[in-house]
Amino acid sequence: MFCFLSALCFAQGELPASQTSGAPVSLLKNHPLVVLKAEKKLAVIDPNKDQDFSINKLTPDIIEAVDVLNGEKALKAYGDSGKHGVIIITIKQFSLVPKDLQGKFTDAEL
Repeated sequence: MFCFLSALCFAQGELPASQTSGAPVSLLKNHPLVVLKAEKKLAVIDPNKDQDFSINKLTPDIIEAVDVLNGEKALKAYGDSGKHGVIIITIKQFSLVPKDLQGKFTDAEL
């Protein structure tokens, strides 16, 4: 299984523990918030609540940048939703976002 963010894939249970640090998947229950940005659109996805979201839907060729917030920075930017960290993925163009994820985006001032 391909995954460019192996830590998040492991957190979502998409990689077997043998391909990561060796910790069983069941030990990792709190996933970081995922923020997708594309042009002037934004999607905030909580993998703890949105079981249909898979990071594998995003291929490396559509990604412009990946940023990670944790600790106080994540809490300040996203409140309690960011308590387990935030992964911000900037997509090159909105038209490149997989169709099944486009409905999660809203217009935003970035």
